[in-house]
Amino acid sequence: KSDPRLCGVPVMFLTAMDEPRHVVSGINSGADDYLTKPFKMGDVRARLHTMLAKDDGVTPPAHRAAAASKKSLLLVDDDNAIRTLVAHALAADYEVLCAQGGLEALAILERIEKPDPILCDMMMPGMDGIEFTRTIKADSRFHSIPVIFLTARDDVRARIDGIAAGARSYLTKPFTVDYLREQLSVRKVFAPRRAAP
Repeated sequence: KSDPRLCGVPVMFLTAMDEPRHVVSGINSGADDYLTKPFKMGDVRARLHTMLAKDDGVTPPAHRAAAASKKSLLLVDDDNAIRTLVAHALAADYEVLCAQGGLEALAILERIEKPDPILCDMMMPGMDGIEFTRTIKADSRFHSIPVIFLTARDDVRARIDGIAAGARSYLTKPFTVDYLREQLSVRKVFAPRRAAP
């Protein structure tokens, strides 16, 4: 990145070093993305496509402009089937960015414009959805991003924990694509919370 001849070459870390300090260090060193092991090749391809599509010199400008006009949505889920389903279902309305865990999601937030919203699973290995949500809500750069939990947990305790962590809404699995779209279209979900009188 310090060499003018090479500074424009995109870099993605593929590593087993998954602590938050490692992610931050990697992004700060100039990496464009950070993916932790173990990972699925589908995730690598998707992340490479996103990284290279910023300005690949091949994609027509009109297509790049259309993609840039979409709102971005960050989907955080360790289930590849859920990521594939949601990304495909919402592709017409959102630029869907995927992460398979909280740490990868933090790395994505460090390098993109703020997404609106974040869809996040609650139960994930490593940094789970609750910890991830608390982390971004404590960061002034990200605290205003609405978070919606997508989770198989349907007990009252889980709902309380999710809302207490800072989530705006809570959808239980299994859900239909139409129901998810309906929830995303309800703008009052994303309205800023008013301070208590």
